[in-house]
Amino acid sequence: MLRQQAQMIVSAATQPVLLQVAQETQAKELVKQVQEMQERLLRDPEAAKALEELLKYFQEPPQETNH
Repeated sequence: MLRQQAQMIVSAATQPVLLQVAQETQAKELVKQVQEMQERLLRDPEAAKALEELLKYFQEPPQETNH
């Protein structure tokens, strides 16, 4: 009985760690996929030009000035 309780406690304690590891792995995989997609887009001249055109519509936020 004591062994079973100890196993349950260890299992419950390690579960959040396992979830965190799984989430980190998923995040790393997502970043890798986005980077690969960016590389493919930049190799395609038409896609690179389209991206350049799109970025023209986005401007940097105005610099704040202290008065």
